[in-house]
Amino acid sequence: MRKEIYDLLNDKKEIKKGNYIIIDTEKIFEEVINNKIGIKYFLYSDKGSDILKKYADEIGDKAEKIKAAYIDKFASVKTHQNFIAIAEAPENKLVNIEDKETVILLDNIQDPQNMGAIIRSGAAFGFMDYLFLNCAYIFSEKSIRSSAGTVFLINHRDVAPKELKQLKEKFKIIITDVDDGENIREIKKYMDDKAIIVFGNEGRGVTHGVKAIADHKMKIDYPEMRVESLNVAATAAIVFYELIT
Repeated sequence: MRKEIYDLLNDKKEIKKGNYIIIDTEKIFEEVINNKIGIKYFLYSDKGSDILKKYADEIGDKAEKIKAAYIDKFASVKTHQNFIAIAEAPENKLVNIEDKETVILLDNIQDPQNMGAIIRSGAAFGFMDYLFLNCAYIFSEKSIRSSAGTVFLINHRDVAPKELKQLKEKFKIIITDVDDGENIREIKKYMDDKAIIVFGNEGRGVTHGVKAIADHKMKIDYPEMRVESLNVAATAAIVFYELIT
């Protein structure tokens, strides 16, 4: 394996900074190909030759045969299919945010499966613009899988707390708060204004800094209160549905 490829696979920060997608299962590889995302490198061992032959047209001259031990070292799942592909994710940058009516902010979401599930639900209900504040990597294989590929369709970018304070001048900031929030059905009256809808960390909820600048808080009322709260991905799906009905 060439040193530059080895160094890239060994550096998660560089993977995220470069917007690379690391793929080691055929299902995700098909998602990438179907979304017309070009392959930068295709690394395979002897047992991965069948995948190389099957996608020869898409892989082209990007294939490089390597030792099976390298696949085992860098694959994200034990049940990999004897290859690792590296692709450059589409930009889909959320550039003109001030032109948007409703933007979703994910605040310190750390589970990539939750990231993917939220984005999948959001896209299903027409929410296509996302800001990420210290979140898991959107193009990890787990995020791609749980989103069913919708991570490739949305507009998105990272945001810093300082910028969020500036956006408050043009957007209402509405956070989820299971303790102090209004019923979500009451919150809809504020949706005539431009809004940023915030979903917080799996365990701690919305961070203090975001909570401090929130204009409104919302919650889901649970019949008979048999549970204290829902997983953030389930909460987001309900919020998305309620906001458009």
